Amino acid sequence: MQSFRVTIVLGLTAGALFLSLLAAPPAGFSAAAAAAASASSSASKPEFAPDPVPVATTKQWVFTIVVKDSVPALREVTEITLKQATATPRVMGRFAVELLDDDQLLDRHRFDVPLNGDGPRGRDDKGRKRPTFRVNTKMFVRLADHELCNRVRLVDRSTGDTTLYLWPPNADGSLTRVEPAAAAASASAAPSAGPAPSASPAPSASNAP
Repeated sequence: MQSFRVTIVLGLTAGALFLSLLAAPPAGFSAAAAAAASASSSASKPEFAPDPVPVATTKQWVFTIVVKDSVPALREVTEITLKQATATPRVMGRFAVELLDDDQLLDRHRFDVPLNGDGPRGRDDKGRKRPTFRVNTKMFVRLADHELCNRVRLVDRSTGDTTLYLWPPNADGSLTRVEPAAAAASASAAPSAGPAPSASPAPSASNAP
């Protein structure tokens, strides 16, 4: 009987020790380390601002997008007028055309390139990998007009790659691309207030009239 009681006590002690080991963090583990690990896992994923509130207008812009080897580029823009005010549609997609006021997002139209594999897909069966395509095509997206717009941006939301264009378009509908170096310089440049003007010295007793 005494041996049976000793066995029960040892069993309970071992179970409590096992549970405490499960609950305790491993040696050298800290909350800061956990936060750093979480940040590093999400650092490779580009983040984007949510779609802005859509604004309906009768004046619209139709963007011609030329896709070469599955890579889209903005080719030209056409202005149209609708009978009824319409907002830019909100859809899902890997790519996006965005209207900007400097760095402020005004509007966005997302889209996918057909056959580019951007849509949801399941896991490939073993030995049956799905084919990939290099797509060459022409597409069109339409956005509502924004008076404050002075930049247009084409974004690959998967890789974070962006191409910036000046706005409004040229007379022939073409867009002037902003080179990355010029865009970085424009973003970092800020007008300097300059040194404050010094006050005139007060007249002393020797030169006072």
